[in-house]
Amino acid sequence: MSLRYLPTNQAKFLRVQVQTQKPQPSRRESLYTKFQTVDGANYTSKNEKYKASFTVNDNSVSFTNPNEMSIKAGMQALIAKGTKGPFYLTGSEDFKHKTWLVSAIMGLEVSNYQPTQSDLSALFERVKTNQEKISKSKNQAS
Repeated sequence: MSLRYLPTNQAKFLRVQVQTQKPQPSRRESLYTKFQTVDGANYTSKNEKYKASFTVNDNSVSFTNPNEMSIKAGMQALIAKGTKGPFYLTGSEDFKHKTWLVSAIMGLEVSNYQPTQSDLSALFERVKTNQEKISKSKNQAS
């Protein structure tokens, strides 16, 4: 809401302007909303080719055919329900690896996965690539 006051010696009336703009959620906060859900607990990818889905419970999220996007979306949905972490992973080593990488990029802690040197290198490269993308988009906007 913004109010604008015009002094009476400069104007004949007081003007009040109310702006009601919805704050735009950041992409990071809203990724899980890009998945279909009818009950707010079971989410399915809108893109048929991925067939990824996840189910959010009070303190856990489970995945079917997880990819990095669905893992990130599931973690965001879990956080939106109030779960803070650190997070405990169950599943295959590949799933734990993917989830650790996504969590690390999001700044979340995983308690039961020890990243390998290869995992740390992948994280470094991903962060570097993201920083380069941000720099390019800022330069193009200037």
